Amino acid sequence: MEGYGLTETSPVITMNSPETNGRRVGSTGRPVEHVNVFIVDENGKPLPPGVDGEICCTGPNVMKGYYKNPEATEEVISIGPNGQRM
Repeated sequence: MEGYGLTETSPVITMNSPETNGRRVGSTGRPVEHVNVFIVDENGKPLPPGVDGEICCTGPNVMKGYYKNPEATEEVISIGPNGQRM
């Protein structure tokens, strides 16, 4: 079983299990329930499949910001292509 995530995503955003149809070596699977994953360019615009970019996500598991540190929060949390904070 493979997964991908960071501390800020508590802890996974995608998961690949042995039961998943279409499982591929090197893939971390599909987004977990209620999580949206976007690959975006340097301006935050979504990229088409197969194009390299930054992995961004939205969902109830993603941190809302750094505790009592609005400057750090503004550096890393932005509005996603779906209108939610990411």
